[in-house]
Amino acid sequence: MNSSIISTYNDLLLEQQYLHDKLEIHKHKILADIQAIEEKLNPVIKTISFLNDASDQKNGAHSVLKTGLDIVFDTLLTKSIFLKSNWLITILGSSVIRNLSASFISKKPGIWLKKIVGSKKNTD
Repeated sequence: MNSSIISTYNDLLLEQQYLHDKLEIHKHKILADIQAIEEKLNPVIKTISFLNDASDQKNGAHSVLKTGLDIVFDTLLTKSIFLKSNWLITILGSSVIRNLSASFISKKPGIWLKKIVGSKKNTD
């Protein structure tokens, strides 16, 4: 009704209802748009949350460093030191060395991170 001139009280009530309905429609559209944006940003939020948890010093003393060490030690030990060993010795030996190195580094992870970051800055 928004194109006609309001001349009576009933016209005013009709216009009010029309505007109220239009407002509700727009509210629903905005909510749907916000939900769509949240769904699109969900992977980014999960990634940021993962990186925050991974770099949290309270939970696991630099689990990113620990994971990197696990991968490096598994690769180095199985491809070089335990190459011709029995599979049982390979599994036990790599897990013992990996756990020893993780406990050694977890005592002072800040020193190791500074050395790694410092060596990367020196090479750049």
